[in-house]
Amino acid sequence: MQAYNNDLTAFFNMLDKPIEVSALDEDAIRRMILFPMGQLRVTFSDPDALVSRIYQETSGLPIYVQHYCKILLDYLDANKRSILNVDDIAVVYSNLGFRYSIVETFEGNNGLLERIIVYALFAEDERGIRDRIKEDRITALLRKQNLNLRSGSLTRACRNLVRAEVLKDEGKGTFRIAVPLLRHALHESTNVDYTLRRMIEEFKIDPRYSDDWISASAANRERI
Repeated sequence: MQAYNNDLTAFFNMLDKPIEVSALDEDAIRRMILFPMGQLRVTFSDPDALVSRIYQETSGLPIYVQHYCKILLDYLDANKRSILNVDDIAVVYSNLGFRYSIVETFEGNNGLLERIIVYALFAEDERGIRDRIKEDRITALLRKQNLNLRSGSLTRACRNLVRAEVLKDEGKGTFRIAVPLLRHALHESTNVDYTLRRMIEEFKIDPRYSDDWISASAANRERI
């Protein structure tokens, strides 16, 4: 299975040269997973369930699918196996390199306000972030952290998160988390609540963001 390091195989291009493209549909992800692995003589106990699970967890983002495939291939190779089961996906979650890569990509691609929004969402229970997320819910979560954003600033930050493929735009000011595994990676890598508080403190004292938020008393006056 080390053929994915061989530039004469289809898997080399998929894993060693990451493809920076937007999310693909499930059929494309199916071809991306099953065909190259099949060339390496990997068989699947339940290919439909495997593809569906990887697609849901990565939201069809090729860079993450590539990581899944490489980690799973390494796992099979290390254990001298050729049959891949759906439950084997658990090995991906414990891969420190992948976890740190996800966090570093997120931190590097998003500004302070965008990161605050995501941390505020992930500070909630996991079940809550599986639902559609409206802007007013994000506003309420931030107010719990004593941060009152101006409406335009929140909308702009959410659009930035959509462009960064952290959120999916469901229309009418409603969003979904694009990559659920980001929550797991952040919780395993840092204290989310503590980091959120520190970022909000930094946000409030940074003059670059002074027009993006208002004091609690001013927010109360606006709501009256």
